[in-house]
Amino acid sequence: HIFTPDNGGNPEEITSSPRPTGGLRTTVTLKPGATHVFTLDTAWWFPNLQIDRLGPVGNHYAAMFGSSNAVLDRLESNSASLSGVTELWNKTWYDSTLPRWFLERTMGISATLSTMTCVRFKDERFYAWEGIGCCAGTCGHVWQYAQSVGRLFPDLERSTRETVDYVDGKGFDAKTGLINFRGEYGNGYAADSQTGYILRTYREHQTSPDASFLKRVYSRMKLALEFLIREDADSNGILEGRQHNTLDVDLYGPSSWLTSMYLAALRAGEEMAKEMEDLEFATRCKEIFRKGAAKFDSIFFNGEYYIQVLKKEEHLDAMRIGDGCHIDQLLGQWWAHQLGLGRVAPAAGSKSAMAAMYKYNFIPDMGPFREEAKPGRWYALAGEPGLVMTSFPKKDKNEVLGPKPVWASMYLNECWTGCEYAAAAEMVHEGLVEEGLRVTRAVDERHHPGLRNPFNEVECSDHYARGMSVYSVFIALCGFYYHGPKGIIGFAPKVKPEDFKAAFTAAEGWGSFAQTISSESLIAELSVNWGKLKLNKVRLAGNGRTYKSAVVKVGETIVNAQLQSSFGNYEVVLADGLNLSAGQQIRIVLR
Repeated sequence: HIFTPDNGGNPEEITSSPRPTGGLRTTVTLKPGATHVFTLDTAWWFPNLQIDRLGPVGNHYAAMFGSSNAVLDRLESNSASLSGVTELWNKTWYDSTLPRWFLERTMGISATLSTMTCVRFKDERFYAWEGIGCCAGTCGHVWQYAQSVGRLFPDLERSTRETVDYVDGKGFDAKTGLINFRGEYGNGYAADSQTGYILRTYREHQTSPDASFLKRVYSRMKLALEFLIREDADSNGILEGRQHNTLDVDLYGPSSWLTSMYLAALRAGEEMAKEMEDLEFATRCKEIFRKGAAKFDSIFFNGEYYIQVLKKEEHLDAMRIGDGCHIDQLLGQWWAHQLGLGRVAPAAGSKSAMAAMYKYNFIPDMGPFREEAKPGRWYALAGEPGLVMTSFPKKDKNEVLGPKPVWASMYLNECWTGCEYAAAAEMVHEGLVEEGLRVTRAVDERHHPGLRNPFNEVECSDHYARGMSVYSVFIALCGFYYHGPKGIIGFAPKVKPEDFKAAFTAAEGWGSFAQTISSESLIAELSVNWGKLKLNKVRLAGNGRTYKSAVVKVGETIVNAQLQSSFGNYEVVLADGLNLSAGQQIRIVLR
């Protein structure tokens, strides 16, 4: 309530109903033409958080501060430094050649972390629903899409692996290696979740400053991957049995979607095993991967895109995608691109599949489509564009779904922003940059402030976690690769590589990358704006050009470096390594 001159600023004289329960009052005298900025700080302190089935868990911030006044004291004494770092990140993020709308969409959805979708317990454990109040247990088959968290706050994801997913009695079963996809809430095995935990473990290792995290969780990660290998009964690299997943029902029979994730998990397991010098397990993962990858096209590729192999006579009550063009058909390849794991599915088939995805699933106006495909929730309305979960260009949908489609078949008609972003990122990775940007822009258009809350992407509930997969599109456009323990960072910009600039995040710092390409040279500059960055190698894309030498400087100091090339790309090897601090920049000139 604002006290006005009408009541003299006296709350006792207010007669309107209901009575205000509090007020804020200050006095300032302004001369003609003068202005004054009023700064209001609001703090709260609620220590008694309780979660169903978990009991009293408290709030982490309540353990850090004794009262809301203590929060305000901290803010007052540190406001300059706190706001300074925030403003520096803002400047770093938006000082980019990428489109402004794209930068806003990419970063804005990370605000989900500051909503009541997420909490942090008194013991520092991170916990979340799928969306606000929707579906408990930090659901693995939803949160594995949310790349924003692992890239912007890697310590948060590492702590979740170590305090929940790999803890016996919480998410983990130490006897079998199963990771329940809802932690203490159970629900057992989900194929996309179990594979996702393996892939997230490798991501968390890559975004670490050293190998200590991987050393702590390796044995449990290995058990979890062995659980998956047992689900592949004949160890041929193809998942064929019961495969629960994020569609909330089971798939049976081989699916390019879930098998691609399994193959990516095997590759991640191989790489982690090699780094831990467990060569026997690395070899085992490699052999199973090779078997599955060798016949991936022959099993799943229909000449245009990848499918689920459907046996009509079996499991009539299960989800049936069959010859449908499904949005997540290459989700394992999406993961593999982000982690530098190479090809899971062949390049030609993958590009064809993403082109088919755009051709058949991208709908400029959802109205006519949903008039025909009525079941499901209208996350994209008439007149709005969207990428639908599944289209059926090869066979009649009713023939595929059967006479009594499982209830979750309604999902196939919907637009889930998190899946749209993942498909868009995979389009970019496969060279369909314009198509990937159009899909991303479609989500952005649907969330124009005149239509919806631009920070709230709804799926099962408000501020749905899956939407944070949007960061994967940023990674794809930057061609970003990072391996903290090895000190490797790389960029292969997909948009205007001749004049490109964007932010990057690393294990212990963040900053900005810029490159310019002329007829004579490629100049790359890597600036650390906050924290620090360990570097041993910098990878750069050749963009069809040939370079024979590299000159590397930090400030005015020339750094000893060697240039290595492979398939038209380049790696600048820093002979003595570098440890850059905030304010430092490395400049690389290739000629």
